Amino acid sequence: MYKRFYTFFKNIFRKNNMDIWKNQFYIKDLEILQTLITKYEIEGNFKAIEDVIEDLRKKAFVDYEFSNLEFAVNGGIPGTLPSSETFNYCVIKLDNKVAITNPITPNIDNLHIYTLDFRIELYKSKRNKAEPRYSSWHLDKENNPENCKYTHPYYHFQFGGKKLEYIEESLGVLSSPRIPHPPMDIILAFHFVINNFYNNKTFQFVKDILNDPDYIRILKNSQDRIWVDYFKAFHPKNIHRNYSLEKVFPLYLK
Repeated sequence: MYKRFYTFFKNIFRKNNMDIWKNQFYIKDLEILQTLITKYEIEGNFKAIEDVIEDLRKKAFVDYEFSNLEFAVNGGIPGTLPSSETFNYCVIKLDNKVAITNPITPNIDNLHIYTLDFRIELYKSKRNKAEPRYSSWHLDKENNPENCKYTHPYYHFQFGGKKLEYIEESLGVLSSPRIPHPPMDIILAFHFVINNFYNNKTFQFVKDILNDPDYIRILKNSQDRIWVDYFKAFHPKNIHRNYSLEKVFPLYLK
């Protein structure tokens, strides 16, 4: 009897885990995100979300690519160089590509295509955009980390990009280190930006949206889609084929 109940609930879990990646659910979450951006008057260019929604309506499972989803932070970020008193207008642009395997398979990484780029532009003010400063990060996936010459966490953040290589001769852009970090979709990347680039004492919307039930729900959905399996790597009885502790955090020795 107990075995039948276990099998029954395991099948329900698998079905729900598959359903959460279906486009009708993902589109609904993106539509809620659009509503929240309008509700809290977040400045930027978020047309990419609309483009992704329209593209996903033609598909069965999540498979999208977008460029230039843009946040505009009208205020200095403490610790910025050059000084935030001089450069106090920041634009963060996101490029993201995600493709899910179909069908969803348990215990493997179902993100078979993945890239995420953060391109950051600093300006003196919203009106004065002369002599901008640049920064960039990207979140990459390394399919064969064990064959690399340097430590390559399976998913990792890395500083730099082509834009930085040509700014000035004295600038050094290294390919190392690569910092372990779980993958992020549009919603998780949105959450990353508002928590890392907006001063929550200056921008009231940050605290408000983080306590909004609709936001919490769609954020939890994306965490369930992407992060639950990733963090199972740290469980001693983990059997995931891709998210092993040796891959996601190779510097850790058991």
